[in-house]
Amino acid sequence: MAENIYIRLAGQRAEWLIMDPAEQYPRLRGEGPIDELGVRLADINWLGSTIVLLRAEDVLLTRASVPSKQARQILQAVPFAVEEQLASEIEDCHFALGNRYDGGEVSVAVVDRRLFEQALAALQVANIWPEMVLVDVLQVPLDGSASLLVDHDRLLIRTGDGAGLSFPLDQMALAIGLLSAAQRADLVIRVAAEQREGINLAISQVNVEYDMTCRVVELDSDSLVYLCRGLDRQGLDLLQGEFQVKQQSTGTSGIWRSVAILGLVAFVLHLSVLFGQGLYLARQAQEFELAAQQLYAEVFPNDRNVNDVRRRWRAKLGQAGNNGSGDFVSLFSEAAKSLSGSDLVLSNINYNDSRGDLILQVQAPRSEKMVAFVQQLTAQGLKAEIGTISQEADLVKGSVKIKSGGGA
Repeated sequence: MAENIYIRLAGQRAEWLIMDPAEQYPRLRGEGPIDELGVRLADINWLGSTIVLLRAEDVLLTRASVPSKQARQILQAVPFAVEEQLASEIEDCHFALGNRYDGGEVSVAVVDRRLFEQALAALQVANIWPEMVLVDVLQVPLDGSASLLVDHDRLLIRTGDGAGLSFPLDQMALAIGLLSAAQRADLVIRVAAEQREGINLAISQVNVEYDMTCRVVELDSDSLVYLCRGLDRQGLDLLQGEFQVKQQSTGTSGIWRSVAILGLVAFVLHLSVLFGQGLYLARQAQEFELAAQQLYAEVFPNDRNVNDVRRRWRAKLGQAGNNGSGDFVSLFSEAAKSLSGSDLVLSNINYNDSRGDLILQVQAPRSEKMVAFVQQLTAQGLKAEIGTISQEADLVKGSVKIKSGGGA
């Protein structure tokens, strides 16, 4: 299964971990300033989801009573329904809706718009595009009517669907005192094993003060890993309205639609490649035809009839093949076999009809290369000899005359 990246934002800092949900133990993790995320994650790959958690302290979780059943009207009415609970003006807040309950109530999350925009912008600078933005306290599993999680120096209290609070850990007794008697009756406190001893005194104080017995569950991981393990992907997501992320359909129709689109794109690309190849080959054919005409004019300078180069080549080469001295095609074919891989560069070709001589103008890095080329031609049964040779800087230029009938 693909690994997900989980990022919890706390002001200008961020905690992150990369974990396969099936394995449930992080492969990599870290923390630091949010503006350093891009550098820290630059060489790290993950193929799964990108999920961001906001601290409960930065989000107002509440409920609003809206009689309408239409989503658009509910979204319009919610800001005014919770206006008295806000510390900022309505236009300075971003509202996200959760589940709707009997009686017309709907769960609501409110976050400062400017801070939310800044957080998303900082993530985008780091090339991180979250698929969901959730509230950390709402990821605490709800056992009974209330559940507590010790999160380092914080105490997360989940009190219901879409409801929860955060307190400093040293205010545990005060926080539990705010719960109803029914909620305290079956209270569960989850804590990492390494923090268990540090809260024993606070738990004893709670048990005595409220005449109760807290049930403590030790975790085999720290609190952030625990929250990410039990992530509620169907829960209240802050990426709504103008911040909404369009999700791809996972249904069968969506899959087949994607397959059809990919097939169409592949077909169009294939046609484009074929069309491009056709244009390229046509251009190459024109260039080769022009090169053939130029080569014919050089080999047979006295022949002015070059309208049908292919026919004239065949006629001339056929004549050369009947004069008993070897024809151009066979000589050049044999020479080309030795020319390949010899480090020689062919610069000109000349063929004498009457004598049956094939003269190659070549360039070589050293004269020994030219000598080896002649020796190889001789070994093939051709008569080959070096004509002119000259040294120019770090290059040797010369001619090699080739005739048939040599002995090895």
